[in-house]
Amino acid sequence: MDSSDNNRDTKIPIRLTVGSELEPVECDGFYSEIADGFVLEFSTGEDRYEIRHASGETSLFACGLMTYRINFGGVGETSVSTPFGELNFTVAPRSCDIERGDGVLTVVLSYSLSDGMQTIERSVNVAARFLN
Repeated sequence: MDSSDNNRDTKIPIRLTVGSELEPVECDGFYSEIADGFVLEFSTGEDRYEIRHASGETSLFACGLMTYRINFGGVGETSVSTPFGELNFTVAPRSCDIERGDGVLTVVLSYSLSDGMQTIERSVNVAARFLN
């Protein structure tokens, strides 16, 4: 039997409040520490999300009805898979604010999506409370 740290589960249960243009949603998830950062994993119904932050780089990955990845390291293209096909957007991060204190990790991601015809401003606010 291997008793090393390699086999230990490093996921910490969390309770999240996720707010966007819609009403806030409460859900459960996990927090994991990684080199120089963390990963938040959670789902809202059928959709699964991951926020990864390490070495000053942050990304948002969504998998479900719409599947996409947004990197907050600079302006770039992203493809969104939907049941109706692929959509291509230019993503321009506006801000990525991360704060931790009193057992709560807050991540606020603001960005704009442009299809060349229209630009949409988006903001996602995630508050993760550590469960003990």
